[in-house]
Amino acid sequence: MRHLVGLLAISLLSATPLSAQRAIPPGWGTLLAANHVIGAWEFEPYLATSTPLTGMNFGERGGGSPGQTYVAHFHLPSGALVQMVEITGCDNNPASEITATVYAHGVGGSEINLGSAATGVSTTGCNFYTVSITPFTVDNYSFTYAVHINLGAPAGNTFSNVRLWYKLQVSPAPVTATFADVPTNHLFFQYIQALASSGITAGCTAPPNPNFCPDAPLTRGQMAVFLSRALGLHFAP
Repeated sequence: MRHLVGLLAISLLSATPLSAQRAIPPGWGTLLAANHVIGAWEFEPYLATSTPLTGMNFGERGGGSPGQTYVAHFHLPSGALVQMVEITGCDNNPASEITATVYAHGVGGSEINLGSAATGVSTTGCNFYTVSITPFTVDNYSFTYAVHINLGAPAGNTFSNVRLWYKLQVSPAPVTATFADVPTNHLFFQYIQALASSGITAGCTAPPNPNFCPDAPLTRGQMAVFLSRALGLHFAP
């Protein structure tokens, strides 16, 4: 019995530290910032002459060529508003720093620097290094996105991941209205238009003069259609 109690105590202790350090918000909704994690093992040398990062353990990486850059692409939903960049790492050298820079890659190989985080040259220790950047909205039609990380020179620094903190957004309101009974000055115009543009609703009457009936009650059946289309609910046949 004592062995079972001991094992339970160990499992509880090992399960609580990360959740106790910081509350991680959910990855949905528009009010709280969610986080997208890019693990250290997803990064590759940016140049063919760069030495690959060394596997320090299952979760960390370091080594590589001093002063060289390593890159990992990331994928966020279109319309996401990225606000902060965070490095989870160990700055073990007061003469160097870890930097993580976000880039948008356009047609023809063009690069746009969207902001970066750094541990600071005089900073040492293992920590979460978070920096607010000028917010940008993800446009997956025009760009692909990547994080470039540099562990500094001389070597010795390590990291486990880079986090991007973002918020989901409702699309901006269009110039013209889809439904005759929801004009552009309607209180809920932006949100009803977002439902229509996403294919979640076609309104309450058919074209050529569609209405949304914004003040009509919603049945459980109609709610099922809204939720299923919005969430893309799917079950195995």
